[in-house]
Amino acid sequence: MGGSAFPDRVVHTLAEAARDFGDLPMVPALPSGCYVTHDHGTYAHVSRVPGLRPALTVRAVVLSTPEPGRAVVGAGKRELPYDAGLPVLIAGRDPHGTPRPAATATADQIYDHHLVLTDGRDLHVGDEVDLGISHPCSAFDRWPDITVVDGQGHPRDVWHPQFR
Repeated sequence: MGGSAFPDRVVHTLAEAARDFGDLPMVPALPSGCYVTHDHGTYAHVSRVPGLRPALTVRAVVLSTPEPGRAVVGAGKRELPYDAGLPVLIAGRDPHGTPRPAATATADQIYDHHLVLTDGRDLHVGDEVDLGISHPCSAFDRWPDITVVDGQGHPRDVWHPQFR
């Protein structure tokens, strides 16, 4: 059972099922990604679990800036969860890793492997962007390896999600 947005309801439903069908073998499972990562969108606004913070981002490269205020990023539907809302720009940095604190943009359109950002400022071809996502569960089934970083962005571990 999923339950990132309303885990209290899932637990209640499981309890009812156990009571009503107690003679059937059941293995309760709550495979929700939000208990590990939470999100930067939908669940952040509806979750009843206090203290959860967004913790999963997807890093991508700015491939094109075809006109002022518009940037095309090298990540799309195959890399980014989008069923619960488009990604949000969290941070930008130049190709040497120097932060671009003035970088802003809004996700406008998503394609197979590209995301179009509009209302952009201070983003250039070759920059890296960190994108906050909605629906982290969908990120886990898109990425076979997820790098865990510390507060300074240094790699500390690699997770290998497995869904069967």
